[in-house]
Parts: sequence; C-alpha cells; structure tokens
Amino acid sequence: MRFLSFSIDKQQCFGAVVENRIVDLGKRMSGYTSLKEVIAARALVRARDIASESSADYEMKEIRFEPPIVNPDRIISIGGNYPGRKQARGADSPPSQPGIYLRTRESIVGHLQPLVRPLESQRLDYEGEIALIIGNGGRRIQEKDAIGHIAGLTLANDGFVGDWVQPGSHSVTVGKNFQQTGALGPWLVTTDQFPDLADVSFTTRVNGDLRQQDSTASMNFSFEYLISYLSTFMPLNPGDVILTGSPAGIGAEMDPPHYLEADDAVEIESELIGKLINAVTLETTED
Repeated sequence: MRFLSFSIDKQQCFGAVVENRIVDLGKRMSGYTSLKEVIAARALVRARDIASESSADYEMKEIRFEPPIVNPDRIISIGGNYPGRKQARGADSPPSQPGIYLRTRESIVGHLQPLVRPLESQRLDYEGEIALIIGNGGRRIQEKDAIGHIAGLTLANDGFVGDWVQPGSHSVTVGKNFQQTGALGPWLVTTDQFPDLADVSFTTRVNGDLRQQDSTASMNFSFEYLISYLSTFMPLNPGDVILTGSPAGIGAEMDPPHYLEADDAVEIESELIGKLINAVTLETTED
C-alpha cells in the first residue's frame, strides 16, 4: 500500500492512497499523530486494513504533499553507489566502503513543492534515487535480516549546490544542505509491493529530457549491506530515511554542464513507486 504525509488547511496529516484518492488515517487511528509513529508502533498492517475499509476523504489536488516522513531522526545519504560516477569518487574502481553524509529536514521538500536555487550559487543540481524508510529499528543488524527492517521505499532527489560540494572534503555536507534543495515522495510504498527489491528501476527527467536511467541492481552496495553497515556504528530508528545513491547523468557530468534553472521541472519516476515532481524556483532576498 501507499502511505503518505500531507497537509490541508495548514494541518499536518497522514494517510493512505486508495484508488488514487486519500484516506485520512489521522482521523481513524487515535493515539497517532504521524506516519512515523505508526511505523514505530509496527501498526502499518492495521493502517492498511483501516484504509482498505474506509471511504476516501480527499482528492489528490486538495492536499499539499509533505515528505513521507516529516520528522525523521536522520536522513542519511549514500554517495558513490553506482558505477560511472567518477565525480563522486574520483576513481574508476568501485569504492571499498560507501560514502556517507547527513541531510537536514529543512533541506527536503515533498512532491510538487518547489526546489529552491539559493542566492549563493547558479549550480543547483539533481540526483534521482531510491530511498529506504526504516521500519523496525536496530543496532548491528545482520545483512540476512536487513530487509525485514524496511518499512517501504520512496523516491528521492538528493539535490545539491555544486560549487559548495567538493568530493572528499569537509564541504560535501554544506552543499547537500541548502534549504529546499532536495525532495522525497510522493509516498511510501510498502515492501510487499515489490517483486524484487534488488532490481527496482527508475529514471530522472528534466523538462522531459531523460537524464538518468538505472536500477538498484547496479548498486555497488545493496540495501542489505547499507542497513547492516550503518547500524554497525549507530542505531537505526523507525522512520529514518536512507537515500541509496544516484547513477550517472547529473547536470555537472554533462558536456557542457547543465544546472537547474528557474521553472525547470525535475521528474523522478519508478513504475513500482510513482513519480516525484518538483519545479525549480530562485531564492530572492525576501525568502
């Protein structure tokens, strides 16, 4: 099933998508105020059953999409996880360990919400990715058990400000955390909806032009490895988001480079998940 977070009349809500309409689960699940709390309580099956038996409350056009988890403890990004990303790792050989950095909640927007190119740069770039949302938390999770710790998948744009990112230096985190430069959504799709989590294909388009096309089958480090590796040095909590890496085709890798401009539309799509769409706007001094 597809679960989402949204707002309506400035009220934060969470729900499920049933026949392309929204069931407001916050109205029907007392004691829960967010999708993260439902996940932490291991109540997604109950939420699914309630949604399946309920009439829809809203049309898609009535809501404002928020990131599927609006208050994750962590947003963890993985770098250099696809072949061909020379800029990401500075070498032709696969990395021995994944690159890791953290994003703030403020750097992420939901589906159909604008990405903002900051005043400080003209090099806003995109990175289409598959993101994991942790269900059951844990420490030192074994690879053989890792899939059972995933609540579902969503789409991500791990957008960044190129001239504030220097691979291998301290400034990677800076370039990845300008406000409203990345996106998640449109919803969480539970793992039972995927025939094979090791082969989830996706594309990235800018203004309809195909820029990235790949599958999780190409990753240097699998979902299982990433969960096991990350949980070695920190506990993973319910609702944590792991952006699992982006394939070749970002704007900086084009010849000449093509960075995002005002009114560009970035579309990240997977047949098994949906489509994450964000337009670009330019920050002004009034923002």
